[in-house]
Amino acid sequence: MKLYHKVFKSHADMSVYLANMDPLISYDEELLNRLTNARNTDELYDAKCSILRDFRDIYAFDASEAEFPEPIGHFDDEEEKIKFIRKKILLQDIAFYLGSVYKKYHSIIYQTHNRLPEIELKRLAIDYNEIYRKAMEDYIATLVTGGQHAVTASFVLPSLIEQGLGMALQNRMLFKCIMQLNDLTEEEKKIIKPFLHNDKVLFYGTEKFAMEKLYRVDVVANYIIDDELGEDSVCKIECRDGEGKTICSAEISFRNGNGHEGEEGLMEADEDSEYDTSELEELREKMFEYIDEKLNPYPEKLDAYVYENKGDNAWTADFACSQCGKFGVSIHEEFLPIGRCCYCGWDNELEKCDRCGQLVDVDVLENGLCPSCSAYIDKQ
Repeated sequence: MKLYHKVFKSHADMSVYLANMDPLISYDEELLNRLTNARNTDELYDAKCSILRDFRDIYAFDASEAEFPEPIGHFDDEEEKIKFIRKKILLQDIAFYLGSVYKKYHSIIYQTHNRLPEIELKRLAIDYNEIYRKAMEDYIATLVTGGQHAVTASFVLPSLIEQGLGMALQNRMLFKCIMQLNDLTEEEKKIIKPFLHNDKVLFYGTEKFAMEKLYRVDVVANYIIDDELGEDSVCKIECRDGEGKTICSAEISFRNGNGHEGEEGLMEADEDSEYDTSELEELREKMFEYIDEKLNPYPEKLDAYVYENKGDNAWTADFACSQCGKFGVSIHEEFLPIGRCCYCGWDNELEKCDRCGQLVDVDVLENGLCPSCSAYIDKQ
C-alpha cells in the first residue's frame, strides 16, 4: 500500500517508532523489485525516478495525515511545532523508504559483484575523491557488518552533493551569460565555443563564489533626507538574497519638528519631532525566519544527530539560549563552539559546575555550583 495512515509512537527513551509497519514493509519490497528487475541502465534510471516520485507523494501524504507524538521542547507558536513535526516525519520516511530500499539494493549489488558503482570526482584544491572514498568505505562496512548507521557517509555524501550543486549553479550562470553574447568576432567565437554545451561541468569557481549565491544576504539602506522644519526624512532598508531578490524590507521615518518665534524671541513648538521605527521588528522577525529556514544548516544537523542516536542529545544543553530562548546551546565542540546557539549564533557564557562537572549558564552558578547541586547540598 503506497499511502496509508501511519501511527508514530515514542519509546520510553523518547525515540520514535512506527507502530503499523506491515503496509510499509510490503511496499518497500515492491520498490526494491523495481530496481532489481531493471534490465539495463535506462530501465534502472526510470525505476529510480519512479521511486523518488512515489517518495514525494508519500511524504506529502504523511506530513498531513500521519499521527506523531507530541514533541518535547519550546516552540514559539503552533506553526513552529508543526514544522518541527514535519521534519521529524521526513527523517522517518527517508529512512523507511529511500534508506531501507537502497540499503537492501546495494547489499545485493555488493554480494554479487563485491563492489559498488563508484564515481570519479574532479581534482581541485580539495581532493574530493579521497573524501568520497572514505565515505564509501564507511557505507560498505555498514553493509557488510549489518550495522545500523554509516555516520561518516551520512554527513560527507550530502556535503559532496551540495558542493556539486554549487558547481552546477556556476555552470548554469556561465552558460546563460555566454548565450546572451552577440556580435562576436571569429576569434571570440573560438574562445567561447568549448563553453556552448551545458551537458558537462566546464567551469569551477571558488567556494566563496558559489556560497555567496546560495547563502548570501545583502542589507541595503537608501536615504531621503529633508532637514527643513516640519518635513519628513525616510530610510528604506532592504534585505536581499544572493540573486538580488528582496527578502524583506522596512521604512524608518523621522518627522522634523516645527515651530515659530514667540513674543519673547524664543522658539515655540507647533509640532514635535517624531521617530518611527515600528516596521523594524517585523523586518527582524522575517530576516531571522529566512536565516533559520534557508541559511542555517545547524538545526537540521542537530535533528539528524539526535535521530541517529535514537533521541539521545549530547550536543546541546537542556536550558534555553539567553538571546533567542530556543534550546540550541552547544555543549560539544564537534557540533559548534561551546556556548554558541545553533539558532541565533549567540555565544552564551558557560562554566562547569565544581561538583558534577555539567556545563551551565554562568549566571545560574552559585558558589561554583549548578542549581541541582546547590539544592542537594542545602538539603544535607
